[in-house]
Amino acid sequence: MLEGGLAIVAKRRTSAEDVESMAIIGEIRGKTVLMVDDLTETAGTLTKAAALLCRKGAKRVCACVSHAILNDLGFSG
Repeated sequence: MLEGGLAIVAKRRTSAEDVESMAIIGEIRGKTVLMVDDLTETAGTLTKAAALLCRKGAKRVCACVSHAILNDLGFSG
């Protein structure tokens, strides 16, 4: 439907909260990227992946998450 290609941000977790490294599989330079994630709580990995995509030349990065756990983890106030 979207007539787009596929790229993958491969990650290696060291714990439930920490990602040690990320790499992009596929061509994203000059393209609009739609990231799809199944679950997020803090969006830490999602924002790191978006920053990596931008550094590697993505024209625009959008994200979609099917299940967000919305809590005050990491926020004060």
